[in-house]
Amino acid sequence: MGDDRGPSASARSARVNGLLFVVVVLLVPLGYAFVPAIFNDGDTSWHIAVGQWIAQHGRIPTADPFSFTAYGKPWVAMEWPADLLFASAYGAAGYAGLAAVFAAALMALHAVVFVHLQRRASPIAFTPPRAFIASARSCARRSDTMIAVATRSCTSITARRP
Repeated sequence: MGDDRGPSASARSARVNGLLFVVVVLLVPLGYAFVPAIFNDGDTSWHIAVGQWIAQHGRIPTADPFSFTAYGKPWVAMEWPADLLFASAYGAAGYAGLAAVFAAALMALHAVVFVHLQRRASPIAFTPPRAFIASARSCARRSDTMIAVATRSCTSITARRP
């Protein structure tokens, strides 16, 4: 007679990990990135305009070229790499291009956190991150997502398991 105990615990665990990865790392970010309300933020237009200005002038602005009240005053464009990326995506595919960039950034962020938690705790620890998902919604509107991915990646790579 065969073994009818079903799949082993390691096989079930691998299936759960795979399912959690697909849902948390792929589907949740897609859901948030393609909601039209994600563009109801003035920062998005600002980042596109700054990226377009940088592309047209070939340099990072040192004075505010846009606002009425601070025109010409010193300004530091700290998020210029993301601004260039947003302007390029918008130029190539409009808001659909921006949504794709946001989705990719959120997927990368979720993947880094998922892998980190999988090594440190358990993938199940990643399933109830309502606060994380809520923060991802607001983070996706800004270039902060790109910074978060880089920061979490560096932290995860350099952290040592006790």
